[in-house]
Amino acid sequence: MKFIIEKKDLTRLLRVLGSDPTKKAHGSVLRLAAQDGQIILNAYETEAGCEALVLEEGVCFFRIDQFLPLIRTYASAKNLTMEVTPDGIQIGNTKVGRGTWEVSLFQNPRIAPLRLVLTQPSPEPPEPSEPGKPEPEELPLWAWAKQVSKRADEI
Repeated sequence: MKFIIEKKDLTRLLRVLGSDPTKKAHGSVLRLAAQDGQIILNAYETEAGCEALVLEEGVCFFRIDQFLPLIRTYASAKNLTMEVTPDGIQIGNTKVGRGTWEVSLFQNPRIAPLRLVLTQPSPEPPEPSEPGKPEPEELPLWAWAKQVSKRADEI
């Protein structure tokens, strides 16, 4: 995914997303779509978009609280070139690896999800349960179906 956008347009989009302080949450995920000559940002249940020069289409997700400080470092820039690859993100002269930012990239926007929940890995695996009790992964089918249904409702 690669595009060029006017810095003032990107700043305006980010202001629209952050205009309602009741919706802001630490760790919120930004969905950035570059498709059909437009950039569309989704975060905090708000959507904002504008025209841009889209060189390669795609959709990516990352934490918005990581994106904003980087954009602020380009305060005097007129245009910004942003490229997202399987290796990471490059904005202007700054390159950030995927391991640093926890980026999800979908090169085909038509199959990209509308929402994505990024989770922190658990620090240690759970202790094994007592003999005869099922492990957390070994749930009866009805319990597993209930968990899947609950997760689908959350999405």
